[in-house]
Amino acid sequence: MKYLKITMTIFVLTTVFAIYNANAATVGLANIKIPTFSTIYMSTEHQKDTENQQYIKKIDCTDNLSGDGRVILARTYSPYAGVGYSSWIEAPKGSNATWGNENKTVAGYKIQLKSNKSLPTAATFYGTWTLN
Repeated sequence: MKYLKITMTIFVLTTVFAIYNANAATVGLANIKIPTFSTIYMSTEHQKDTENQQYIKKIDCTDNLSGDGRVILARTYSPYAGVGYSSWIEAPKGSNATWGNENKTVAGYKIQLKSNKSLPTAATFYGTWTLN
């Protein structure tokens, strides 16, 4: 009887969590190589399940040659009908930036990153992208 109660409790909790389904997807962007001369880095596709805003946050980005900090621009892209590209925004260091209502549609998205300046050296990016 004891095992039946435990099994039923686990079943009920699993059902409650499945119904609630708080689904916030945060993608860690670690050791991303930002190409030279403002060439664009594009991630793999990630699914967005809710109609909330997306966020980008830069933890660090340094030039691979000099070690200087680098300003990075970010936008999202979805190949699905009516979504397309968002505008470019600056990824701020240590805080979230959002595209507002530009990319709230439920769909698959890719993040694109590029250097703010067209420089002959690559950079390495660390940050997070939240699809909510």
